[in-house]
Amino acid sequence: MKTCPPCHGECDQGRRCPAEFHPAYESWVNWFLKLKTDIKATRYMFAKSANGRAYRAGWDAAHKKPNESWKDNNDQA
Repeated sequence: MKTCPPCHGECDQGRRCPAEFHPAYESWVNWFLKLKTDIKATRYMFAKSANGRAYRAGWDAAHKKPNESWKDNNDQA
């Protein structure tokens, strides 16, 4: 099974993007709805937009497990 490095949202590897199923999605949707824009929040936007990438990076940093050392030097946040 293929795995992904820290996500930048621009890989287009020809498969369903795992970033679209990140555990932070529901929290991001709630945050996005509070912005009161006319744009509908979608999983694609969450995976590909700059604010979705930043939200995932912040979520990952806040929920880092001890064995996930790659998150120590994640430059996406």
